[in-house]
Amino acid sequence: MLTLEQHRTFAQTGVLRIEGVVPAEPVGAARETIQYAIDIGAKPSRYARSKPVSGVFRPAIAGVAEELAGRPVSPWPAPTVLVTQPGTTVWTVPSTGWHVDIPRLAKDGVPGVQAFVLLGRVKARGGGTLVVAGSHRLLDGEPMRSKDVKRRLRSKPWFNDLMSKQVMNRHHLLTESACVDGVSVRVLELCGAPGDVYFTDMRLLHASSPNTREAVRIMVTQRYAVDAYQPDIRSAYETHQRTD
Repeated sequence: MLTLEQHRTFAQTGVLRIEGVVPAEPVGAARETIQYAIDIGAKPSRYARSKPVSGVFRPAIAGVAEELAGRPVSPWPAPTVLVTQPGTTVWTVPSTGWHVDIPRLAKDGVPGVQAFVLLGRVKARGGGTLVVAGSHRLLDGEPMRSKDVKRRLRSKPWFNDLMSKQVMNRHHLLTESACVDGVSVRVLELCGAPGDVYFTDMRLLHASSPNTREAVRIMVTQRYAVDAYQPDIRSAYETHQRTD
């Protein structure tokens, strides 16, 4: 059962971190499986459906996703393994790679919740996924292709700075919030300890980030779409594929 404050945080920012959701044993088993794939030169994605990896998504995670969505949800067919190798020497908020996973729908409300499970400690500037907190509250309720969401957001000065290679001083995007159409937005880096879980609104703009630390960044993520929105999401994908 989530607290009122947790519900408020998710509604305002689209992001909620809950520490220590997944016990150490399943976290370790999933990490070992993915590390094995890395060591033998295989694609970690091949192991997404393996029992150790998919097993980290306990009923408690689905329960939180459903509570945050406010209606029944179902997981996507398979989780996604996220790996970022170390080696980058300079860290900055990226100007490219920003995207949303699903089109905007004509319906208001949370279309789905994405859960990110940390399988190792992820420090700042260690390759953690970046999200634009608050971006789920912009352009809501209007059907729109994923790439058009990005284009429309870029018409706003703050988002244009975020996605412009010409803006060299980018640190303030991570440390300072801004107000866009009455909504507070800022870049957040998903950092934390093994077993922590971040829950994000699936409308959030997000991107991968460089890893300047010594350790590989390993997370696994699952998307829980609202059951009532599943036909709309599929229809939007099919329509956009025909027009792209």
